[in-house]
Amino acid sequence: MLKNDGTLPFKESIQKIVVVGPWANATVQMQGNYYGVAPALVSPYQGTLNAGYNATYIAGTTISGTSRAGFADALAAARRADAIVFAGGIDESIEREGKDRTTISWPGVQLALVEELAALEKPLVVIQFGGGQVDNTVLKTNSQVRFSSFDD
Repeated sequence: MLKNDGTLPFKESIQKIVVVGPWANATVQMQGNYYGVAPALVSPYQGTLNAGYNATYIAGTTISGTSRAGFADALAAARRADAIVFAGGIDESIEREGKDRTTISWPGVQLALVEELAALEKPLVVIQFGGGQVDNTVLKTNSQVRFSSFDD
């Protein structure tokens, strides 16, 4: 965990959570390049439901896409929620054996969506997934973002 200013664990008053991002409802994606049979694949969205929260899932964007068409739905759902969880990062479409990256930036428009979600000034947790690191400077310096990093 890179930063937690008291958002986690969520307070009891947090009941409605929106889980946003290209990893928000991922399961098979979590296996990365591991080709065995995983004993369990629980997406961040499903984990939120399993924890007893009233949760909504909105992709909002893709890993590397540049379209902001999903931003409006994500922001609308976030306005109705008590807290926001953004699950994003990179996957094998960005980096894998035989496919090296030339930049450590977050791909696509994921950070643009995170910044718009942060502007709502609600509790916001960003979970970064992927086998390699990305530059989290923007997230670490944004006072509205609480950040966790999980590598697959």
